[in-house]
Amino acid sequence: TASQSKVRPGIVAVSRDLFAQGWVFGKKVYVKGHGVFEIADLMSKKHSKRVDIFIPDTNEAKRFGKKQTIVALLSS
Repeated sequence: TASQSKVRPGIVAVSRDLFAQGWVFGKKVYVKGHGVFEIADLMSKKHSKRVDIFIPDTNEAKRFGKKQTIVALLSS
C-alpha cells in the first residue's frame, strides 16, 4: 500500500482528490451497507471521487463489482 502497511481486510484506497481533502492514511470511513474501513492506500491518478474496498478473493471482488453508495469520513 502507499502507506507502507500490509494489505488486509478492512482497508480501502481513496482517490487522490479525496486524499488532498483530508481523507488521509489512518483515517476511518463509513461505507453505507458495508461498514467502517481504514484508509491505507491511494488509487491511480485517473480516478476521482472514489473509494476502493480491499477484497482478498478475486472471484468475490468480481461478484461485488462496482457500486455507487454513500461514503463518509469519520471524525477522529
